[in-house]
Amino acid sequence: MVLFQLPYRTFFINGIESPALTGATRFDIRLNAKLAPDEYFGSAPLTGRLRIFPPNCDLQFNGTFFGGIRRMKTPEGTTLQKFKYSERTSWAVFSMEGSIATIEFAVDKQEIIGGIVQRIIEFLPASFAAVSTCAVSIVSMDGTINGVPFDVRFTGNAPGGESFSVNEINPEVAAYLNVVLPMLLDMPRKIISAHRYLAQSFLLEAASEFSYEFTGERLLNLCKALEALVPNEITNDVDGIRKYLRGWGLNKTEAEIFASLKYLRNELDSAHIASSPITEESHRAVARFVNVAERAVQALVVTAVKKYAADKSLFPATPVKTTQPGAIKHLAKYADLAIPSDWAGS
Repeated sequence: MVLFQLPYRTFFINGIESPALTGATRFDIRLNAKLAPDEYFGSAPLTGRLRIFPPNCDLQFNGTFFGGIRRMKTPEGTTLQKFKYSERTSWAVFSMEGSIATIEFAVDKQEIIGGIVQRIIEFLPASFAAVSTCAVSIVSMDGTINGVPFDVRFTGNAPGGESFSVNEINPEVAAYLNVVLPMLLDMPRKIISAHRYLAQSFLLEAASEFSYEFTGERLLNLCKALEALVPNEITNDVDGIRKYLRGWGLNKTEAEIFASLKYLRNELDSAHIASSPITEESHRAVARFVNVAERAVQALVVTAVKKYAADKSLFPATPVKTTQPGAIKHLAKYADLAIPSDWAGS
């Protein structure tokens, strides 16, 4: 599964022939990213899709005999405190006012701007997943280069429209950003992948209307986040993972959480076809475990970042390269294919 990967965006510079850019030897960039959902950052009233609520808040319950209790809702008009953040790093100045993030940096070559912006697109929203259960995304991006406006667009053909569920801002977010943003340009792909898989688990939960809808898929993404952080040669070796994580400071019980995650990934239909349902008792046990596993993977991601900050050899540098699955070459033939309603015949 490669859902954590994001398509590249294209720059559209308004005034590409501007004297401010032609022949310039320094490029000052001011990048503005609009994050979603607004209610998470205190920029809009809550819509009732929170998992964690503000203190002293009245809750409303909805449910059906068939579906059970649906998501709890907050009174109309309730708004979280607006999120504010500001930090200067060695390569950029970061600030946030509500759901608007601003990044200011300078480079000496215009052609490297795109790679930096893509790294921000990949990692900034996913970084919230390490310390919060919020599903954050970037919904628009623009800025200036030496004062010349530009915007960042996706030029491919993809379905639009996403629905997100949120929880209130975790006070650890700003502290975590202080750690990861200075390292953003050098962050190993394995750590970025772990963040993206963890974020995908929260996205799946946010999209669910009832419990258990995406439990298997969430376990699969949490397991992939774990596998991204351990050496490649032990990703399928549960005993090897236990030993490796004990070396990171986890006690026996804590390491067993990740062993259980691997076992569940192999036994549930997250990785294999299942034709029989599991028992209700099993459902409840797995549902409780997913919440524990999410917190454990969050802690493991933060641990990996801190260990990498202290010892860069933990995740050796690897070149960034794109890959193309072999099956891609077959897809063009289906573009204009009319699919019947069934193949059973009349």
